[in-house]
Order: sequence, then structure tokens, then C-alpha cells
Amino acid sequence: MLHNLIVGWLLMIFGVLIGMTIGLWAHDDEWAHGYPSYRRRMLRLSHIAAFALGIINVLYAFVDAAFVAVFSSKLSEKGE
Repeated sequence: MLHNLIVGWLLMIFGVLIGMTIGLWAHDDEWAHGYPSYRRRMLRLSHIAAFALGIINVLYAFVDAAFVAVFSSKLSEKGE
């Protein structure tokens, strides 16, 4: 759980840093071979993918913690 939470936040920070870096040169039409180039599309995709995977990891950590809490309480009730 903690691993997913840490990795998720690191990925979101990395996604923001990629976006900030891309934004520094986004106004230049020839940067990364122009706006419709494959290279520039992959850079934009990596920025969004890193952020989205970070969100998924953080949400998974919360859901996993909730399942552990629910099922551990149900197991302790059966033991009584």
C-alpha cells in the first residue's frame, strides 16, 4: 500500500515536471519538429500518461487500504 502511494505521488510530480519542461518550449513551432510531429505527440503522451498512472496508483493504495480494513474486521468477527 505504501509503495503504491509513494510511487503514485512520484509519478504525478514527474508528470508535472515533464509538462513544465514541455511548456517552456511549446511556443516554438519548430521545437521537436513541429506541433504535429510524432516526437512531440509522444512527449505530450508521456506527460499525461505519467500523471494518469500516478493517480491510478494513489487510488489503488486507498482502495487496497479500505479492503484490508474491511476484510480484517470481518475475519476478526468470525474468530470470536
